[in-house]
Amino acid sequence: METYTAATPAADVDPEHTVGLLVRLLGAQVRCGATDAARRTRERATDLAVRAGRDDLVASVYGAWTEPSPWRSRLEGFYDRAALARLERLARDHTLDDPTRARVLQVLVDAVAAEDAPRAVEAARAQLGLARAVGEPRLLASALMTSAKLLPHEVQGSARTPLIGELRVLARQHDLPAYRWVCEHLDSMTAATRNNPAAVRRHTAEGLRLSRRYRMLWAEGINLTTTAMLAAIAGRFDDAEATYAQADDLFQRVGTRHAQGPRTLGLWTIRLTQGRAADIEPEVRDLHAAVGAPVAVAHALVLSRLGRLDEARAVPCPPRPVTDHLYGVELDYRCAIAVLQRDMDTAVGLIADVLPLKEQFAGTAGAAYATRPLAHALADLYRLVGENQAAADAYALAERVASTWSAPHHATAARRAAAELSTHSARRRTFTT
Repeated sequence: METYTAATPAADVDPEHTVGLLVRLLGAQVRCGATDAARRTRERATDLAVRAGRDDLVASVYGAWTEPSPWRSRLEGFYDRAALARLERLARDHTLDDPTRARVLQVLVDAVAAEDAPRAVEAARAQLGLARAVGEPRLLASALMTSAKLLPHEVQGSARTPLIGELRVLARQHDLPAYRWVCEHLDSMTAATRNNPAAVRRHTAEGLRLSRRYRMLWAEGINLTTTAMLAAIAGRFDDAEATYAQADDLFQRVGTRHAQGPRTLGLWTIRLTQGRAADIEPEVRDLHAAVGAPVAVAHALVLSRLGRLDEARAVPCPPRPVTDHLYGVELDYRCAIAVLQRDMDTAVGLIADVLPLKEQFAGTAGAAYATRPLAHALADLYRLVGENQAAADAYALAERVASTWSAPHHATAARRAAAELSTHSARRRTFTT
């Protein structure tokens, strides 16, 4: 491609040919997991097509990214607004052929999934309808995958199961190994929402087998990230760090965008679980300065843990939790911040957010990072607002969830918190009588 560009300095003269070559390059980069290079290629091709005033070429560029690839990282920041407006316009363009429009809708879903869930659902349904009408296996596989990985993962289990069942059959019938891997990975995420760590391990092991057999390094990296998460939950922190580093190495080798994201975020969850917030404060501060809002809640939590409450309150966090793959982790972090800052109003709102997910282990639905049972966060909120019986019940649930996940340190933390609550309540009763 570079040779062609050097020999053809006026690429704008024949944008169709140049964009066509870039689209072929983009497809190859996505298939091997080189998403950093793929994004640069997409930006280059899109800019050329926009300058040429060719919406059909813009659509072909967006439509080239349909193969499974490493999931989007929060460290990439939120989606570019100009690109989002362009996608919305193309998604409404019925002059595009159905396969192209379906692929544009897939990119639109990925763009809005974390910020506008109803719009993502609408676009995913439209994509699936078009794909079913066309009937081409890969197009349908992409559409099933898109609908199955809608966000937040914590609430998608029931809707995801039949989609994955259909995708499994399709992937076997048409020999689509990347989509067979997708089925294993998404099934592991569903198992996590159902507190079934044995199934998480089983699906992850099968995903590793597939990724290694077909040399899908990006997929192997994602499975290793899940393996690291499981080690961290069990309190095997050295193993977890080493496995996050292995995943990082694979992502670096294929050129995945923000390849260090899993290792960075995984290390943060480990250090916060270990009570070592001071160790990561400089890195969190610097990354917040570079990335902005997506890292704000983590920065506020680290400052709160260090007792720097005024600084923590000054961090401009998004008003609502971001419903991306870190939704469960962010809910837990926001709960901890509210408790440390004695923020009653925020606590009440968070109780409503956490209640539907109280039986889950925070973060595991994303199969990459984990913090603690959400029931523990809920119990702390109840205790803050003075609902001690509800807090006691939630601490007991947190201990059960931790035991299910073979997380003795989290089970011990829940028992200790319950005992402290009981002692405090007994002292209050003695004082009032």
